Amino acid sequence: MALLLLSCGAWALSQEPGGTSPEMPAPQSQPQSQSSSDSAHRHNGPGQRLVHESREAAGEEKDETEEFKKSSSVQAIARVTGLNLQQAYWLSVVLNFVVIAVVIVWAARKYLPAIFVARTAAIQKAMQEAQKASEEARRKLSEIESRLAKLDAEIDAMREHAAKEEAGEAERIQAAAKEEAHKIFSGAERE
Repeated sequence: MALLLLSCGAWALSQEPGGTSPEMPAPQSQPQSQSSSDSAHRHNGPGQRLVHESREAAGEEKDETEEFKKSSSVQAIARVTGLNLQQAYWLSVVLNFVVIAVVIVWAARKYLPAIFVARTAAIQKAMQEAQKASEEARRKLSEIESRLAKLDAEIDAMREHAAKEEAGEAERIQAAAKEEAHKIFSGAERE
């Protein structure tokens, strides 16, 4: 995998305008800063070129990676591999990326399964609790429905009882009224 990345990086560097390739050799008579400045002018529009030139004249514009491009480690890589400084810079960038990617993949393989297992357990526990709550709710609903069914029967029984009591009370009232009427008639006859 590292060889594949290395060969792809070398090929990409050979395709860059600043890199050297067999099809397009780098001009030897121009200084490096002038050729990069010319390539920046070719790729930028007139407004960007004006901003670049005004910043360059004021001494504000610096290449943020210039210090890294010319560092001793990049120069050592260039000497060891036989690449030019630009190619050695890109090789070190690719190697840095590979190292970081390997660390991320290692950390992901080491820590993510435990995180996923814990998350899965938490989800399963929540699902079990939800299932228990759902069963409890169904049980309470069936109790309420049975009470409502019994309530209708109880209401009917109460109506029947009230009707019987009403009929009994009506009979008692009629009996009491007859008795009272009988007393009145008896008292009237006596008088």
